[in-house]
Amino acid sequence: MRVMTLRPVEVNGLGWNPDAVAEQVTELLRSLVLLEDNSAVFLAWMGLVRAHSIRGKKTHDDRLAAVMNGA
Repeated sequence: MRVMTLRPVEVNGLGWNPDAVAEQVTELLRSLVLLEDNSAVFLAWMGLVRAHSIRGKKTHDDRLAAVMNGA
């Protein structure tokens, strides 16, 4: 699977335009099951952030962990 990014090449991205990314995302969605966001995910995320004193961009990773843990 290719990493899809709108980031410019100068900042470690691929420099793709929005149309190219949308096309790739549409293709990827054909093989995924999307999970619904809910308050359990939020509470699990907040618990992880507090328990591990996570700050900044790393909080996004904790949100993914909360979803993957079945919240």
